[in-house]
Amino acid sequence: MLGFAIVGCGMIARFHARALAEVPGAKLLALVSRHPANAQALMEAVGCPCEVHTDLKPVLGRRDIHVVIVTTPSGAHLEPALAAAEAGKHVVVEQSGHFIQVEQPQVVLDSIKLVLEQARRKVP
Repeated sequence: MLGFAIVGCGMIARFHARALAEVPGAKLLALVSRHPANAQALMEAVGCPCEVHTDLKPVLGRRDIHVVIVTTPSGAHLEPALAAAEAGKHVVVEQSGHFIQVEQPQVVLDSIKLVLEQARRKVP
């Protein structure tokens, strides 16, 4: 089973949560939102019970979460995506074009290098 977390619980997150429900072997385990009511509403709308968090850190510490889907509002993708990547998670970013226009591209490049190095260590 692949465990998933979604960060940002607005409209786009619903599409991802519904899609995950259709994928054999995928399970939505956690939702992260600054507003717990949004996460609760999403959970009820898709009928998938999972944990609700206001902080990403405990989610990233879970060994059963393998993939983090970032569906935060435009311009707020970088921080949770980098944190997830640095924690060794696979990352899916909605509207990833925002990465191209970051003011500190070296931060993104360094994080990509870190993720690649972690992947190399895992492959025999």
